[in-house]
Amino acid sequence: MTPGVEAAFNFSNSDATRYVEYWEGLEAKTDEEFFKRFLFAYMSVHTTWEVNVKGYRAISDYHDWIGSSDDLKIRIHGAGAGLHNNRSKWIFDFGTQYWADPKAFRRRAREAWCHYRDRVVSMVTGLGPAKVSFALEMAFPLEAEVLCLDVHMLRLYGKKTQDLRVGEYQRMEADWVARSRAVDMPPYIVKQMHWDRLQGRPDSRYWSHVLEK
Repeated sequence: MTPGVEAAFNFSNSDATRYVEYWEGLEAKTDEEFFKRFLFAYMSVHTTWEVNVKGYRAISDYHDWIGSSDDLKIRIHGAGAGLHNNRSKWIFDFGTQYWADPKAFRRRAREAWCHYRDRVVSMVTGLGPAKVSFALEMAFPLEAEVLCLDVHMLRLYGKKTQDLRVGEYQRMEADWVARSRAVDMPPYIVKQMHWDRLQGRPDSRYWSHVLEK
């Protein structure tokens, strides 16, 4: 265990309980809520959390743009999220694909979480393993056993994205999941508590409020 990982798992029981109770209320229980977690993940690609939130707000009312790629592009460009040409194409194509068969994006019976994540990655464009994992974490915060290993998480393990060897992502993910389960905590919750501490925040609501029902 690196010092960074050790520090991430140093949390109080009261904080853990508070986070679990909050995020349990944000579980995606409908096809629409699940879809919106992917919208948030798409808007998180190469952005700060502030721009991520702003971009998500611009497109979260998807009924207003679902049939118009031009409208979607205008919304993304106006939010200043960057990559507006590619991002709008990715999201528009995803919307078309998702709503044609929402059940195809659901986890199958007895499907391992890592296999589920990889299957969804193979289905979509614009999102790799980390960002699909992010969507699944937000959708199933107490259940997901996949992890968005962004630059901050990799730093805990003393790694950089460009230096990852084949299989290292999966090994670090499995390590984090195992450590979380050993302390009877959802892997995403441990990660989110760590991230919020890095931001100097007492909880996640500075960004997650946009996901609240």
